[in-house]
Amino acid sequence: MDPKWTSGNELKYLKEVLNNSESVRNSAFTDRLEQEFKKKFKTKYAIAVNSGASGLHAAMHAAGVKPGDEIITSPFSVLWDAGIAIIMGAKVIFADIKYGTHNIDPKKIEELITKKTKAILPVHFAGRPCNMNEITDIAHQNNLLVIEDCAHAIESGYKGKPCGTFGDFGCFSFYVTKNITAGEGGMVICKDEKQASRVKTMALHGLS
Repeated sequence: MDPKWTSGNELKYLKEVLNNSESVRNSAFTDRLEQEFKKKFKTKYAIAVNSGASGLHAAMHAAGVKPGDEIITSPFSVLWDAGIAIIMGAKVIFADIKYGTHNIDPKKIEELITKKTKAILPVHFAGRPCNMNEITDIAHQNNLLVIEDCAHAIESGYKGKPCGTFGDFGCFSFYVTKNITAGEGGMVICKDEKQASRVKTMALHGLS
C-alpha cells in the first residue's frame, strides 16, 4: 500500500472497522461524517452516498424530476450533471457560462425557463461560487428547485455562506480528484425532511 495514503490514521481506523470494534459499532464512520457535514454546513440533513454522481441522481429523484421535465444546467462541467437528467427522461437545457468565471450565467437561465422547467443545476466550477443570490431569486420567482453541484466547492463560500446551502440540495463528491477524498463517495445536504427521506431511500436502493 502506498505510504502517502496511510501516513495519518488510515490504518488505525481500517483496523477498527475490520475488527468490528465497539467504537465503530456504536458510531459508524459514515454516521460521523454525516454529523460533521451537518455541523459544517449548518444544515438539518446530510446523507452519504456512494459517489457524487449518485448524489446528483438522488437529489433529482427527491426533487421529483420526471420524463419530459426540463433541467437548466451548465454546458461547462462533468458529464453527469446532464447525463443523469437524460437517464431520467428529462430534457437538458444548457445556459451559457459567463466569460471569466466559467460559471452559469443567471441572465441566460432566465431566458430559457419554460412551463416544463423543473430545476436549475448550477455548478461551482473549480470551486469558484456561482452567483447564487441571482440564481435563487430566479428559482423562487418561477417556483423552481435548485440543485447545487458542489463537487469542487467543499471549502467555497458566497456572501458569507457555504456553497451547497443556497439551493434545495447541495451535492458533494469525494472522488480522488476532489478536495477531500475517500477514493469514491459523496454527500447530499438539504433542509426539507421529505426530500431528505427520498434521498436516503434512493441511496439505500429503496430500503428505509
